Amino acid sequence: MPIVHMSTQRTVRIATDYRHFRSPIDFSRSVDRLLLGTPPKYLAGLDSVILRDSGGFTRREKRLSEKDSTKALVGAYHRATRTTPPRIHLFIDNIVQGPSLLLRLPLIRELLLAGPLFHELGHHIQEHIAPEHRDREATAEAWARRLTSEYFSSRRTKLSLRVLRSVLKLVQKGKRRRRRKE
Repeated sequence: MPIVHMSTQRTVRIATDYRHFRSPIDFSRSVDRLLLGTPPKYLAGLDSVILRDSGGFTRREKRLSEKDSTKALVGAYHRATRTTPPRIHLFIDNIVQGPSLLLRLPLIRELLLAGPLFHELGHHIQEHIAPEHRDREATAEAWARRLTSEYFSSRRTKLSLRVLRSVLKLVQKGKRRRRRKE
């Protein structure tokens, strides 16, 4: 049974539907922040973003993931049909493979989720808002770069990135010191 989280300022629903994936971290809050930083005109008509795990792949999603075995499927855009509105599925277990300690930092979560979310949103924009007649994946990637750049160029994020760089430098210095002692 999906758990639904409604953004307070947007009409895009954020739901979680995990079959096997378990995490103490609430990724829906990070997705909500990313959507809040996205111009509303690009979200027009989008019904929901569903956070899932790869354990619940549909036949179509399995086919997509097998198409390129070098990459894990991290997201899928589902067009509107007569019975369902357009929606984005993000496969969190394929996106956040790595040390969970860093995932506790909201900025790290946003950095990891921004690419797949904005790529799939690029498909939505191409389908409903600004149709372009060129390769769909190339267009979605261009939108992903543009939306990611706009989101992370905000003043709040620039400050967070500076703090993150400082923390990473301190961690690297600590590692170097430990290596010298050994």
